[in-house]
Amino acid sequence: MTATTFRVSEETREMLETMKGRGQTYDEVIRGLIYVRAHPLTWEEIVRRASEPGHRSGGRFPARGFS
Repeated sequence: MTATTFRVSEETREMLETMKGRGQTYDEVIRGLIYVRAHPLTWEEIVRRASEPGHRSGGRFPARGFS
């Protein structure tokens, strides 16, 4: 894969940084966001995946909504 550079604001870079897992690249974060956009999940599916062993969220999502 050939690498390229593009400009983002400092605020956007900071937002991407908060989404990165340990050892994860910005490319992986961006690809994940593209995948999510192309394959929307229900809230229940997000909670189920986040509750799986080893997920970095530790299952810290409410069962419904954003409470």
